[in-house]
Amino acid sequence: YNENDKSLIGEKTNRIFKLSLDENAKESGVFSEEAKTWYQNFKISRDGKYLALTDGMVPCIMKLETKELKEIFAERKGITLLECEWSPTQNLLAGMILDDNTSERYAFIYDADKKIMLDIGNFSKLFEANYLYATPIWAPKGNKLAFISAKGIHLIDITNNQAKPNLVTVEGEIGEFLWSENANSFAFLEVKGQTRNQYHFDDFDFRGSVLHRYRFNDSMTQVTEDYAQQIKSRHTIKLITFTNTDQIMYLEGKLVAPEVPGTFWDLSKSFNAFLTPLPTNKLKKESGTEQEKVKPQQLPM
Repeated sequence: YNENDKSLIGEKTNRIFKLSLDENAKESGVFSEEAKTWYQNFKISRDGKYLALTDGMVPCIMKLETKELKEIFAERKGITLLECEWSPTQNLLAGMILDDNTSERYAFIYDADKKIMLDIGNFSKLFEANYLYATPIWAPKGNKLAFISAKGIHLIDITNNQAKPNLVTVEGEIGEFLWSENANSFAFLEVKGQTRNQYHFDDFDFRGSVLHRYRFNDSMTQVTEDYAQQIKSRHTIKLITFTNTDQIMYLEGKLVAPEVPGTFWDLSKSFNAFLTPLPTNKLKKESGTEQEKVKPQQLPM
């Protein structure tokens, strides 16, 4: 860093720098004071107004316009951030924290504009947050938020101010979760075998996986599974996306190594791409006959 001959070259420091691709930009350079411990876990809000980060794993919010840095749990000591994600439509930060003194985990939603914690649907009293691998996943329009634990899906409905702990529970472990575009349904993987979270993707001690697809009822309070789109596999399934025909695109195959060998990997040698069958309400039943389950549609890789 060199601005008017004020150089940090060779100096050990832990500050935030802002760099611009515009050579004439005046905002490039040092953007924060020295960290108390170390800065990491940077995540910027959808409008670029706020930066979520940790200083020594303590969750903080920086308002980029003023460079104001605020600990969002300043009144509590010994807090470690486990996971956090910004809403795609509002300046709401959802996450999980660990109390280092009690080893208890807590879910939170922080409104960065109002500088307050939210308790939508009284979820802080409903949720027992000591879930393994608990992770917040926002719906695309920010109207719903799912906290995913090892064996359960816990819902916060932002629009209707409702909270539904244990909306869905499974016997295995939940590996991945995927919202539909309108958030009226979702899909997830139930993994048989080793415990893993959505960052792990291997076949070590692996005994198969099940793709589940659930749909909300009209009141958005309950969900039902569409068994026509349930996929059971002895191998690994990787969710890709919901399609405009309300099907789910996914990869299925067997990994030959527990880790990706390098930056890029040609999955076509070990995986195939598929679409789930059409949802039940789009299938035409023939009168007088019992409809057989439609097989997934294979796609070219």
